[in-house]
Amino acid sequence: MEVKLHPEAVRRFSEQAEKVRCSLGLAPPAMSSPPVRGSLAHTFVERDIILGVDTGDSPWVEGLVDPITNRYVSLEIHSPRFHLALSSEGMRTFGRLADQVARHKDLRDLCALKYIELSLIEWLEDAQVNGPSRPWSDVLVEALHRDVKPWRLLVPLEGIAIEEPFSVGSVGFGFFTREYFERVYTRAQSKGISADDLAALRRKYDSYQGVVYASFECTAEPQRAKERALDEVEKVLALMRFFHGAALDVRLHCPLGRMGGLIPHQAHFFLEADGELRRTFHELSRWGHDLSLSRVELRQAMNDGLAKVEQLLRATDRNDLQTRVLDAMALFSGGLLFPGIEHRLIHALVAVESLLLKSPNEPIVGSLVPRLAHVAGSTIEQRREIVSDLRDVYEVRSSYVHHGKQPRPESIEMVNRAVKHCWVAILTLLGEVRWTTKDDVIRALDDRLLM
Repeated sequence: MEVKLHPEAVRRFSEQAEKVRCSLGLAPPAMSSPPVRGSLAHTFVERDIILGVDTGDSPWVEGLVDPITNRYVSLEIHSPRFHLALSSEGMRTFGRLADQVARHKDLRDLCALKYIELSLIEWLEDAQVNGPSRPWSDVLVEALHRDVKPWRLLVPLEGIAIEEPFSVGSVGFGFFTREYFERVYTRAQSKGISADDLAALRRKYDSYQGVVYASFECTAEPQRAKERALDEVEKVLALMRFFHGAALDVRLHCPLGRMGGLIPHQAHFFLEADGELRRTFHELSRWGHDLSLSRVELRQAMNDGLAKVEQLLRATDRNDLQTRVLDAMALFSGGLLFPGIEHRLIHALVAVESLLLKSPNEPIVGSLVPRLAHVAGSTIEQRREIVSDLRDVYEVRSSYVHHGKQPRPESIEMVNRAVKHCWVAILTLLGEVRWTTKDDVIRALDDRLLM
């Protein structure tokens, strides 16, 4: 793919890269590491980060990465002839340059930050060995021409079963079939794979048969394509959880997510006797309920509002209220990943507060509760019930937030009713066509209260 970068950006990026190269100086002598004791002495510990391997006269690069930010904090280039390291200022320039390139409007959808960092490191290594030849921007653009391609990414999911493929926004949903993997095995055999390797390949993929996946298509280098796919898939999954049964019952767990992306409710045990390990086993403390979408159930979910979500995700002209409602749905659904009642309640309340409060200074019970009652209730009796439930549930919330008191088991039904009121209010505003902004909604509800 042809990648176009403004000449001024090419010049600026190359100048910054040259400053990074000029900051290379003698590497400090290696410090001896203290002996490893305790549990770490029984684990395999790798060197910090090795970007190359010392083979004869070939140079190699070593980098130390911050485990929290995943950013480089030091870089050294070694060979039998030299041992160099970037200065502190050079590392700061390195980080700023990588950030600027990753955020650039012509490149941010095409390449990941790590791709940019590795490109810069390889250029530094080559310049040290062969002398500076080409500006780094030219090297980066040439690599992008080679690596940027159209990709379709399949993200295996758990907690969901479907009957037929469908899509929500730019994310498609399908499932792996036996025929899909047979094509993989056939291609491998045509390339002369051994019988043992083919058997290993079958063991690797056979367990995926029937697994539902989310698919996303984009044009980028592979790492950036993966990042974009995960962003879009997570966004859509958050909205789909809103239509899971757990959204209306805090006792249920919603296991819908990327395979391996959720922490299962498991308890692991090691059983010892006479100082010896005799047995290991684990238990599921709570079963999740898959989001099962047959044709009938998918049609019902679409009628309940998933079709509107699909429409808004594809729209290029969403108004303020529609954008805020989608964000509120994701906030609400975030609580479904937690087993605790208190987390489910807080996420539900925060979601409606984001839609129905003017500012953080507004009194919650005095302002939010009557507005929510008018959105979620269609009769005087329903609104009175909503006001009563929400007043009670805010006491439960305050006891937890301010005093750390867990909700009592007998409050589950009341919390469920309040969460359902929040869910209905968000779903109602999802289909709202009279108002286009949050301020419009609040103004109209306050006017109604004065009638």
